[in-house]
Amino acid sequence: MTPDTASSTSPSNGIISFRGKALKLDTAADAAEIVKAIESSSGVHTIILEGNTFAIPAAEAIGKALGKVSTLKRALFKDIFTSRGKNDVPLALKHLLDGVTESGAQLTELDLSDNAFGPIGMKSVKPFLLSPSCERLEVLRLNNTGLGLYGGEALAEGLVTLINLKVLVVGRNRLTASSTEEEVTSKIGDALVNVKALEVLEMPQNGIRVKGIRSLAEVIQRCSKSLRVIDLNDNTVTPKGAKALSRALSTCSSLEVLNLGDCLLKTKGGISILKGILAARPSSLRVLNLSGNEMGGEEFVSLLLSIPPRIGASSSLSIDVSCNGFGSLCERLEAAKSFEVILEDDEGTNDEDEEDGESDEYNESQEVEEADGNCVSATASSAANEITGLLGKMSLDDLCQEFVNVTISGFNEKVGHVDQRKLMESREILEEARKKGSSVFGTTNSLLIQLGLLKSEETKKKKQIADLRGPFAALADLAPCLTEEEKVTLQVFVNCSEAKGAEAYKERLLQRLSS
Repeated sequence: MTPDTASSTSPSNGIISFRGKALKLDTAADAAEIVKAIESSSGVHTIILEGNTFAIPAAEAIGKALGKVSTLKRALFKDIFTSRGKNDVPLALKHLLDGVTESGAQLTELDLSDNAFGPIGMKSVKPFLLSPSCERLEVLRLNNTGLGLYGGEALAEGLVTLINLKVLVVGRNRLTASSTEEEVTSKIGDALVNVKALEVLEMPQNGIRVKGIRSLAEVIQRCSKSLRVIDLNDNTVTPKGAKALSRALSTCSSLEVLNLGDCLLKTKGGISILKGILAARPSSLRVLNLSGNEMGGEEFVSLLLSIPPRIGASSSLSIDVSCNGFGSLCERLEAAKSFEVILEDDEGTNDEDEEDGESDEYNESQEVEEADGNCVSATASSAANEITGLLGKMSLDDLCQEFVNVTISGFNEKVGHVDQRKLMESREILEEARKKGSSVFGTTNSLLIQLGLLKSEETKKKKQIADLRGPFAALADLAPCLTEEEKVTLQVFVNCSEAKGAEAYKERLLQRLSS
């Protein structure tokens, strides 16, 4: 029986699981069933609390029970604070982790994903990572925890002693703050200097730019013999960062999954990545994602088609090159027989120009910060300036309506996010709307009306928006750019919305607004 299928109490196999029971435990009495399961079991090595929600008193009671479980190896505390206040989560988390420390247990796996504890909560996690409880830690999952810049710095400080780490997952944490972002990612890379056998590195959607990518490339190169999974999706690698990654990938002979989708590689960067893969010849490669990278051209396609035979990959190899610019070359890709090609929403021929540059020097003036910390090229910046000029002529209501239109049209259902360029455009629209609004609430109210979440004073009716996935996804990614007043107002109305068909995006947005 695996942890996923274990019953609530399984003393025979050492697993206690309350996964997905949707329990809302506010008091110590509410937590009695879990406490009893812990106290009545022996030889417990895995505790799963995922999919429930714990207030401070309940977490404290469970923490005290955990203080007696010295055999614990795996603490799977994913998604356990839904609907809890941002000031309550750090203390509740501290009670749980303090219990593990008190027991003297030495964990091999810790999963705190999907808990919006942010940089404040990281103050509780950092000392735990540095404690004897984590001396043998092999798996650390902190996906979607709202770390931000300062939480990222604390994480870096907590990673320095984790020399046995094999799996590191730190995606969707907005490790960005203008140009200082690279320093944070570099610190994380530096903190892993003593890790030699990393197998999984997942850091998607963090706004990492070229300097940060170079730091991670050093980690990849140092652990190249053991790395199986690399996921840097939706960061800004660019052709310059791709050169560093290519060198690192050239020795990754055990690679199984490489995800560099939506990384602004462009054709030159894509070619660099393919050359790195061809040099390593990882016959175990089964997933390669290079979608949404503005790539195209004969050279890239020829290299791509040569990969399966040259690396000896199995027929199960899947290569995703959707949302690029192959034009008529799509026919050659679609005709491939030796591997599965995913090719959707091709945007026509991409004639690579000189804007990628040959210099390996990082020039930050060529990039602008995007809403979620990512950057776009100087060409995109120029286009944004033109858009801003046009927007200046629009009324507040028209701007808010345009925000809705852009985020709906730019929504990529496959990845669950708005396209990077459309996201940048929506941010420009939002900033222009702020200039037109008589107050913060005036701007937000207009946006809420256009989203169909607030009645119009003129019609006394709400608009009907067929699909809120795009607007909700965009606002979630733009959350770091919103003021506290905007966040609070949006949170109230979004929370009351039905959001039919967009429930998951509503939940993501609410989490971002509260973090």
